[in-house]
Amino acid sequence: MAFDRTLYEDLAPDIVWSCWLAAHNSGVGYPSGLAATRYRNAADSGSMVHIKADMDSVRAYWDENTNFLRDHYVCSLGKRWIVRLDQDTTLFLGRLEFMRSVTSRLGGIGEVRKMMDDDLIGGAVDVVGLGGYIDGLLDPLSRR
Repeated sequence: MAFDRTLYEDLAPDIVWSCWLAAHNSGVGYPSGLAATRYRNAADSGSMVHIKADMDSVRAYWDENTNFLRDHYVCSLGKRWIVRLDQDTTLFLGRLEFMRSVTSRLGGIGEVRKMMDDDLIGGAVDVVGLGGYIDGLLDPLSRR
């Protein structure tokens, strides 16, 4: 899933974060930890910190050293998923079963597609092909 991070205080829709963390916590059992790291260049890699699996902790990480201004990653310690936050886009990626759990919580693939369309394309004409990008992101979830 991908969203325009500049449109949201929490860098993606609140409902997506809520369903994402709920799927994470139900899959591994609460409380469970997350990892976060900023990425500006190769020297930044490896500066991983552990945070709690809730939005207050994610926000605290963003506020620390103005991490929200940098490209960074938030991921599950069990390597089930990763969220990449660059200066334009928040990209949610995960193992297929995890992603299916999240999209189900969000109302299904059709609803997720609509959210992404509204967010990335809106009422504009899709001259750059973002619809194809969205299709590519969601395609594995449509297959059984």
